[in-house]
Amino acid sequence: MWRTVQPWRGPAWGVVAFLLSASWAQAQQGWGHLLSPESSFNLLSNGGFELARPAYWEPSGAGATWTSERARTPNYSLKLSGSGAASWTQREAIRNWTPRFPGNAELVVGGWVWMENVNTNPTTDAGKFQLVFEFFDRQGRNLLGGPLVIDLPQQQPSTGRWVQVSNESIGPLILPGDATSARITFRKGASAVGTAYLDDVFIRARAQNVWPGDIFNANMDVPEGWYYWWNNFSAGQSDWPQNQPFVVTATTAGMRRGSRALQMIKQDQPGQTEAVAISQRMPVTVGEPYLVSFWMRYENVANPDRIGTQNHNVGLTVLWYNNLQGGAAGWGEIGGLDIRLNGDYNPMVIPLAPRQASAGWTQYAFVVYPREGAVGMEIRLRQWHDFKGTTYWDDVVVAKVSDVVAALPNLLSNGGFEIFRPAYWEPSGAGATWTSERYRTPNYSLKLSGSGAASWTQREAVRNWVEGIPGWRNPEIEVGGWVWTENVNTNPTTDAGKFQLVFEFFDAQGRDVLGGPVILDVPQAQASTGGWVEISSRRLGPIIFPGEKAARRARITFRKGANATGTVYLDDVFIRKVNPSVEGWPGDFFNANMDVPEGWYYWWLDFPLGKSDWPQNQPFVVTLNEAVKFQGSYSVRMTKRDRPGASEAVVISQRVPITPGQPVLVSYRLRHDGVLNPDSIGLGNYNVGLTALWYTNLQGGAAGWGERGGVDVRLNGDYNPMVIPLAPRQASADWRHYAIVFYPPADPQIVGMELRLRQWHNFSGTTYWDNVAIVPLGGDRLFVSNQDPVQLEVPEHLYLHPNYPNPFRLETTIRFELPRSEYVRLEVYNLLGQRVAVLVEGPMPTGRHEVRFHAGALPSGVYLYRLEAGDRVEVRKMTLLK
Repeated sequence: MWRTVQPWRGPAWGVVAFLLSASWAQAQQGWGHLLSPESSFNLLSNGGFELARPAYWEPSGAGATWTSERARTPNYSLKLSGSGAASWTQREAIRNWTPRFPGNAELVVGGWVWMENVNTNPTTDAGKFQLVFEFFDRQGRNLLGGPLVIDLPQQQPSTGRWVQVSNESIGPLILPGDATSARITFRKGASAVGTAYLDDVFIRARAQNVWPGDIFNANMDVPEGWYYWWNNFSAGQSDWPQNQPFVVTATTAGMRRGSRALQMIKQDQPGQTEAVAISQRMPVTVGEPYLVSFWMRYENVANPDRIGTQNHNVGLTVLWYNNLQGGAAGWGEIGGLDIRLNGDYNPMVIPLAPRQASAGWTQYAFVVYPREGAVGMEIRLRQWHDFKGTTYWDDVVVAKVSDVVAALPNLLSNGGFEIFRPAYWEPSGAGATWTSERYRTPNYSLKLSGSGAASWTQREAVRNWVEGIPGWRNPEIEVGGWVWTENVNTNPTTDAGKFQLVFEFFDAQGRDVLGGPVILDVPQAQASTGGWVEISSRRLGPIIFPGEKAARRARITFRKGANATGTVYLDDVFIRKVNPSVEGWPGDFFNANMDVPEGWYYWWLDFPLGKSDWPQNQPFVVTLNEAVKFQGSYSVRMTKRDRPGASEAVVISQRVPITPGQPVLVSYRLRHDGVLNPDSIGLGNYNVGLTALWYTNLQGGAAGWGERGGVDVRLNGDYNPMVIPLAPRQASADWRHYAIVFYPPADPQIVGMELRLRQWHNFSGTTYWDNVAIVPLGGDRLFVSNQDPVQLEVPEHLYLHPNYPNPFRLETTIRFELPRSEYVRLEVYNLLGQRVAVLVEGPMPTGRHEVRFHAGALPSGVYLYRLEAGDRVEVRKMTLLK
């Protein structure tokens, strides 16, 4: 379906500020620039295990290769072959856990080799394969005065098996002092022929009570950017690999994506040891949250019913460091955090690994906060001591949350609160403005003024929490609102001269259940009211609906006739029972106080009572705020008075599409002021934070409930503070960045989620919220391609496509998809917020649609096209070049 339209000249609805941020304008499901685990997005240089070179070992010469042809401890070894000289060198063989190899202790050094078709009995180094050790003190002096050279066995062409070589054949090794670094070289002379493999290099002390340190990746099994270690490797057991306690290795079988994954196999008896793969050290900034994401699968797990209990577990450890150095000087650990996939946390924050013997690839993700004093971090992929089985790991990502949010689409259309338009209310006419000049409940109201007709309309005034009005029973109700008039024309006799508040109620088939609108004339007996006055349907007679769910939808219109003059403000629209003691709740109107912008709403339990002492004694305020913001022009402010347990303050997001079981990143900025009992912050309900809720539909209005549970995240230390930090226990605290990964339940009926930014019941003070983002992480959103995005199939959700062509000279095509029949508005705005064209306005069927936009006489520049369908809004930008 398409049609050609001409530009329409219309009034501005407000300045559109900061609408062009990528995270907001690209808030489309299944769309966006996707980034590789090896890109700058990822702090890990080899998160996908794709680099085909062993960690810490550097090759020289064409004959130096990393191979799985032979391996003593699976799956890799170093290989030297071909013609000419070649070598493998590990320049810094001591890693992190000890500063030295001990002096004055007898050491044994060596490795395991396999020789094939080599030249025999060479007489010069040029014809030999050799293993060379060098030891240096802190000043870089060679403690032995030269290298310790071990000739590899070349008495016959092939060994036919792995054989151990060591310094035992050339005499004892005793360093005259501590060695703070070691260099190991596996080399082939220029005249040597054949092939030599090296595995399991070791340094060990003869005395059992002396630990000289160890060589990391001495088994050559993990790729660059990773290492592993075990506490008894240097003992050099001769029955390995058959009885080695575990295997940690790169594998080319069973990977999720690409050519390699990491494999861990634990074979030992419970409690003896753990298997761990350790990442490179990465720089971090204290106060910044970091996303950690990885994919894992497992098989052949003994005792699968115990997965997730104590040490029969898998997961990872995050460690913090006060330096970024490698080698012996690079210890500097200042603590860390274990995250077992075991339900220590709410499973909607850290999910439980399935209690099955085998489980397919699953993505795990969470946010961590560096400990005070940290400048670096590393992660350790782990099978804890009692776990026995095989795990595979792939696509590991560690990234600053702010980088993730900047790069990937935000599902919220107004996460920065920058769209200056009240939620659910649509203006018509130049005189319809949203203003903070007058308000009853702070800080905004609807304003009608100027010449000519104007109006504000809320097309779907019943939201989510009831299926109809009344919600149950059928009590007598009244509707109304509060108005303030200034310099209006007096005593008009026709609607054209009046200001009016109009209510209409419709059933499920769209029929008007009252037979016509309820029209309340705004008081115009005098020019100005001089204050807020209540207008109500009471004088018109009782309103009783003919059934419990008779009214499924309500439409509210605040209108100014074409001949009316002056100014009228509207605030606090209500629906309430005439007799509060009669059973039954009539429902409510959301954003009836007009205080929050598009994409958000709020509600309070006792608002319809219409207390006359508000705003002085209202329990809380939720409103758009321009005085204090983190970025842009606005934030949302919540203020709660000191009434413990009386109520909570909450602002609720639009509903956005998600995939069950797949992780979703939520990020926001928060600050607080004027907290009365700061020492209580984070204790029980004296708290701030948010709630994520899951839904079986994406609909707004009365039909849009469908809640399937959720999770509260208070900033109170219920979780480890390196996962969910504590809000500062101060009366005032500046902006801080909070983030968390949520896991929707794997319920196939769940299709959507919403966020509720909250001050819990006992909290007293003011909070400010800004830059809220909901970013889906599932599938391959974090991976592959820095090229133009490729459209993914999105079969069930509203989707606004990029226009084509873009840029365009005169005409372009806009395509969009509707998951169901909706009332649709497609409009074009300039960057001043002025509407320059209405392309579609009216009901449209489910399916794909095309609309051609003819720019006519519009000047060159950037324009926004905005699709509104039901309670969902999508916006993109296009460029006109003439």
